[in-house]
Amino acid sequence: MEKIDRGSFVPDGNPPYVDSPMQIGYNATISAPHMHATCLELLKENLQPGMHVLDVGSGTGYLTACFALMVGPQGRVVGIEHIPELGASSIENIQKTPAASLLKEGSLSIHVGGMISKPYVSINRVVFNMNKWIFRDPATEEWL
Repeated sequence: MEKIDRGSFVPDGNPPYVDSPMQIGYNATISAPHMHATCLELLKENLQPGMHVLDVGSGTGYLTACFALMVGPQGRVVGIEHIPELGASSIENIQKTPAASLLKEGSLSIHVGGMISKPYVSINRVVFNMNKWIFRDPATEEWL
């Protein structure tokens, strides 16, 4: 969270660091900073360099960008957002952050409407950002 500024992901004119969810339009919110911190803390041992992550419900792209920094350029993060406007704005948001280079080189991507144009054979973690965080441990096949 120290590397990705939340201010790049909230609508202009809104206080980005207030610890509460914030409306981002389209009947959607960006989670409160403490929720982002909780998610990233829970995943820090489970998102390692080189892993592949599918972020379902990527919204503003904030956590997607954080995940991309966690897995690095040798990893892969794919964000899926069903609201086209949020998908487009998330790309703009990410381009203002240190994750921009990962977006440019292709190890980070955002897809709209659940369509992924390339086959991804290996996904190590799936994160659902729809009020729940769930991921599968490939070693145990267990959903955590």
